[in-house]
Amino acid sequence: MDKLINETRVILIGGSSHVDKSTLAQSLTAKLGWNYLSTDNLARHPGRPWVNADGKSIREHVIELANARQTLAESVANYNNPDLLSEASAAGRIRSLECAWAIEQAITLIYQLQNELGAVSDRLIDLQDKIRQECLQVIESCDSQDQLDFLFPEIACICDRDLLVLNIWQQQSEYIDTLPASELELLALPQTNTIENN
Repeated sequence: MDKLINETRVILIGGSSHVDKSTLAQSLTAKLGWNYLSTDNLARHPGRPWVNADGKSIREHVIELANARQTLAESVANYNNPDLLSEASAAGRIRSLECAWAIEQAITLIYQLQNELGAVSDRLIDLQDKIRQECLQVIESCDSQDQLDFLFPEIACICDRDLLVLNIWQQQSEYIDTLPASELELLALPQTNTIENN
């Protein structure tokens, strides 16, 4: 019993809603190889429907986006599992990492839908750095020149195209974040069809 108590490790992460506690927990558990348990799934939390600082109810779609972000964070932790990645071939590792990167982009898109453009830019900067580092790790893990030759076109595409697209997205979000409220309102207006039928 003492051995079980001495070997049991728990990290409890607390904080207010929508500050990425779950994302942090998923990242930690993936890096440490520990189990993750979200209290969101254990009980109904008091105060739901959620309210913001001024007491107004948070709209249903905002809550749904937060739940989607949570689900995606749980999925990305599976793809980033160090035990699984260490057992995979270089080709298997790059495929798994590409899935994780795509999920990270979906999480970032949710931040954009929630108008959290600072978080969008930060996440895209981190993701670009992560992709570069993980591509280098995959290259270093290749066992042969044949394996490297097989992966080179994919890694070149990631570096030449995917990172460029992420950089453009990052710059766009940073630009939009600098716009005054009046211009942001114009961007938020629904576009109407101005083509007339003749």
